[in-house]
Amino acid sequence: MATNTTNYRLTKPDESDFYNITDFNGNADIIDELIHDLSEGKSDKSHSASVTLLAASWSSGQYTLTNAGITATNVVELYPAVGITAEQLAAMQGANIIGGTQAAGSITLVAMGDVPTINIPVTLVLRGDL
Repeated sequence: MATNTTNYRLTKPDESDFYNITDFNGNADIIDELIHDLSEGKSDKSHSASVTLLAASWSSGQYTLTNAGITATNVVELYPAVGITAEQLAAMQGANIIGGTQAAGSITLVAMGDVPTINIPVTLVLRGDL
């Protein structure tokens, strides 16, 4: 006699049961729906954007970065972009950039070190899963 799994109620045929295509298809539908729900939730949670921090846009050690995906509460991560030069990376590291105030559509970055004097390509990751 068939039993069911604890969490998702998938049908588990007994060794003595004949193969039942209806049970198999029912299990497949449940798994398909769960995977779909997981992938939909994940894809909406985080995304990235390529941005260039322009040297001329720094003011008093601060840089206002705008992006429609920024909310007042999501986590914003800044990484060196693929293809960044050694000079740009050194400027980014020397700036020791941290996040400052954040609102819907923007974040103010703060250079705790030297304000960059060259443009720096970065990857902005907007997290919604934390």
